[in-house]
Amino acid sequence: MGQNPVSPLNSGFLFNGYSLHNSVRACGETMEVKTVAIRVQMPDTLRAKFKAQCALQGKTMNEMVIELIEGWLAESSNSTP
Repeated sequence: MGQNPVSPLNSGFLFNGYSLHNSVRACGETMEVKTVAIRVQMPDTLRAKFKAQCALQGKTMNEMVIELIEGWLAESSNSTP
């Protein structure tokens, strides 16, 4: 089984509100990645729909938020002159 490329953004984890360091192996090297937490306020109905859709796709809400942010950043950098 081949390894997927590792993004520093999708390699961290959060425990009890504290971001922790996580070792990531990419390109044969191990590097430390510091993760941070963000807080988002939204209607509870939107959160429930988002959580359900993430579950249907087999992803955590954290994984999906990171994927969405990475996609938006890539799209934004491609459209910037």
